[in-house]
Amino acid sequence: MSGPGRLSPLGTARERFLRGRERGFEEHNPEPLLPPELLRAAEGFELDDAVLYQAWELTRCAPRLDRRGQRALLLLAVAALVNLRRGSTRLPLSGKPYEELLKTLGAKDTDLRAISALLESAGRGEGPAADLVGAPGDYKPFIVEAGSLYLQRMRHFEDRLVESLGARLASPAESDGARMQAALDEVLAHPPVMGGRRIELSEEQQDAVLTALREPFAVVSGGPGTGKTSIVVSILRALVRLGVAVEKVALAAPTGKAANRMEEAIRKYLAALPEVAGPDAALKVAPPEARTLHRLLGYVPSSDRFRHHANNPLSEQVVIVDEGSMIDLFLMCQLVGAVRPGARLIVLGDAEQLPSVDAGAVLRDLVPADGAHGRSAVRLTHSYRMDPNDPAGRAVYSAASAINAGKPEALLAQVTERAAVAELAYEKVELLPADGAAALEAFLDDWYRRQVRALDGFADIVRRVHTWHGDGQGFDEAARETLDRLFRHYEAARLLCVTRGEARASGAAACNGWMHRTFAEDPAIGLSVPLASASFLPGEPVMMQRNDYGRGLFNGDQGVVLRVAEPGESSHHFRAVFPTREGFRPFALEGLRAQLVHAFAMTVHKSQGSEFDRVALLLPEEEMPLLTREILYTAATRARKSVVLVGSRPVLEIGVARKLERFSGIRERLAVR
Repeated sequence: MSGPGRLSPLGTARERFLRGRERGFEEHNPEPLLPPELLRAAEGFELDDAVLYQAWELTRCAPRLDRRGQRALLLLAVAALVNLRRGSTRLPLSGKPYEELLKTLGAKDTDLRAISALLESAGRGEGPAADLVGAPGDYKPFIVEAGSLYLQRMRHFEDRLVESLGARLASPAESDGARMQAALDEVLAHPPVMGGRRIELSEEQQDAVLTALREPFAVVSGGPGTGKTSIVVSILRALVRLGVAVEKVALAAPTGKAANRMEEAIRKYLAALPEVAGPDAALKVAPPEARTLHRLLGYVPSSDRFRHHANNPLSEQVVIVDEGSMIDLFLMCQLVGAVRPGARLIVLGDAEQLPSVDAGAVLRDLVPADGAHGRSAVRLTHSYRMDPNDPAGRAVYSAASAINAGKPEALLAQVTERAAVAELAYEKVELLPADGAAALEAFLDDWYRRQVRALDGFADIVRRVHTWHGDGQGFDEAARETLDRLFRHYEAARLLCVTRGEARASGAAACNGWMHRTFAEDPAIGLSVPLASASFLPGEPVMMQRNDYGRGLFNGDQGVVLRVAEPGESSHHFRAVFPTREGFRPFALEGLRAQLVHAFAMTVHKSQGSEFDRVALLLPEEEMPLLTREILYTAATRARKSVVLVGSRPVLEIGVARKLERFSGIRERLAVR
């Protein structure tokens, strides 16, 4: 399911479109033309054929347009879809961001005037585009409201979210403040102890906990190291003291990876409680299970619907959701509607991160723009990564803060520039200028040797046959320990990319291809497997690209390919092994092949919800619209100890200075309710 912006044209001309995309349409052809400059610009935004095709189909729905009008509508449609992918629900029809976006797509001044004329006549219900452009309440593909252009579906879901959120925000807060404060005081009196240090809540963290306990809807936004996990655990501990049964609390996150991290972090904090008695004892024995939002809401793939909604709400009294920045408009609308009246909904995340891949930077819209607290929103400002005892974490946090502030000079003042790959220490924040394919390949080779292959006994683990007992025993204890080491190794470091494809050497697919070839040919590993005969080799990290509900695997889940045999078998098979709630479990590659990709490298978008000790961010060879401070900030905040920026200094400076403009009507419409 791809949400409100999903592609669903009639499809009758798709084959013709794809042929035309390759050679350009003839002038006498009545179908819209795809200008070469638009195709080039689409590559800079990494738009696939589906987006261009959707814009082309929309333009075909106005057959009375002349060539000039077709070009104007096509440019406007692509701009609206690009805007959607950048986290906006609407496109302002004037101002610098609007003109810059259209000119980046190849529009000329004459095109801007043609678009204005097209919209003006359609606004009067006249002209060849009148059937496509309407006002609020119309059932037309484009809706113009208050000087902005919406796709009709986005306007519809924004309406639904504002209505359901408005009703929840208008509900009275919990009135017994003294009782809630008493529950929090008891939690504060028995803090967890980690590394010999008591983990105590700051004033702003206490404020976040009380807000979550008091309000029917609460948002907590904070950057890395601001203690969001401490807040979640404190909320749970306070809730059980207020009489909320553990089974009446739901934990969720947008992806399986994020849900697993959430649950693991909560278990770790609960295990650190020195005195476990009373309410904490029950919570420690059986904490709530963290699920993906799709699982929580009961998504049914066969019908593309959810079991839980306003007419069949969730039974839980409290729903706590992490990684809120990854939630798109459609899913947030579904979530808010499914939480029954009288229940609490608490959303945590970092409003400064990249918005969701689908439309809507909803978390950002729910946090006050000036950085202040609201009745239902708390911004965390103090990061514990600034601890003097953790200089590496402090350096990463300081660099991320400079990026988020849009200050290239401040960032570069904190970065250690390395003249050669051999100088890299993989500590704090480093810049490795990489000019050309040879320099990038030299870095990839260094990363492969010092990060991928660095685990003691790596070659032996890769060549070894691991026995799987399918009778409920799973892997034996020795194998489980080995797999745990291997997974921790891969979870410690990751290559991050701005782009996903193979067209650029710095793209995730291109880097994964390079690593795959190097892995297969590495004599130190000695796989003895012909490269052409296996898409995935033992020891390679892999990642799910789609949800597989039958197998219980979800988009973003990460595993490792290994040699696996069952007792009594004389031969082994290559299997994708994933961590599950029941332990490590192998899956046949034949059933997953179309859903798997290598995971030596991943896009920054895909990395959301993950944390690593070390990351390397591969900058594109030249500046492009995708490179923004939000993508740089998100990449930097994936790291705990080390960030290596690989690419040119000028490209980095442009990226830090470029802010991703996101537009929505949610905040202002909630303000007037």
